[in-house]
Amino acid sequence: DFQFDGQRYAAPLELGPGKWELRLNAQAQDGTAFAQRLALWVRG
Repeated sequence: DFQFDGQRYAAPLELGPGKWELRLNAQAQDGTAFAQRLALWVRG
């Protein structure tokens, strides 16, 4: 789960080496939908 730390939303986790894909879906209080897909590469 993402938590707001006063400056940003963050989620603590440890990723192994390789290519990862983050799919984020959120909804604003006014109902506006937000979706984003991010590619992450973790060096081994």
